[in-house]
Amino acid sequence: MHYYSHNIGDFNNSTRHLTRVERSLYRDLIELYYDSEQPLQSVDRAKLARKVLAQTDEEYTALNYVLEEFFFDDGDKYSHPRCDEEIAKYHANTSAKAKAGIASAKARQAKKQQKPTGVEQTLNGCATKQEPINNKQETITKQKSQPAAAQIPEWLDPQLLNDFVDSRKANKKPMTPKAISLLINKISKERDNGHCPKQMLEDAIIGGWQSVHPKNKPANDIVVNGFNAKQLKNQSVTAAVLDVNNTDW
Repeated sequence: MHYYSHNIGDFNNSTRHLTRVERSLYRDLIELYYDSEQPLQSVDRAKLARKVLAQTDEEYTALNYVLEEFFFDDGDKYSHPRCDEEIAKYHANTSAKAKAGIASAKARQAKKQQKPTGVEQTLNGCATKQEPINNKQETITKQKSQPAAAQIPEWLDPQLLNDFVDSRKANKKPMTPKAISLLINKISKERDNGHCPKQMLEDAIIGGWQSVHPKNKPANDIVVNGFNAKQLKNQSVTAAVLDVNNTDW
């Protein structure tokens, strides 16, 4: 072991009666014990003396005294109860830390395996984006939805209505389903008042959208077969003057 717990109070209380040389040798002996993590050999006393630098007769005598007072001779080794206890604690702590490290490594590995890959995260992100994020987004989605088609009554000639819608398209002002519904409602009210729906549509086609909704632009904006209302009127006057039905000329 590379370090050990040194209790200054316990050491001083146990070694206060020793000489300076004896205290120094005792400290060297327990550090050699901790460093090798095993009892000291007692077979060759001279070899042990060289390890703790006991060279003079005084130092050698001091070494023998310390060994007899603080160590137990088991025949071929010197054991020390306090040193054995500290070494056992050191190994237990090291073993616990090693087990904790292994457990932590396994936990990290398991967590890493459970973490979704980049492809899975992308797919999950796309799936999440498909759902509305909030009420505002739901409102916008509803606003973009197309309105239902207008319901044409049985008594209304669809061809006349189509002609009128086509005239609006030719004028680059296409009618929306909502506008067509408003027109049908207008015609239905006029029909209930005794007016002819056919005549109303013809007037609307010739006279323009203004005959139904006066606030809109003049009838000259309406185009039928490539001619606007003014041009059609002029053609009608010219035909009357020239009498186009007369084949004699």
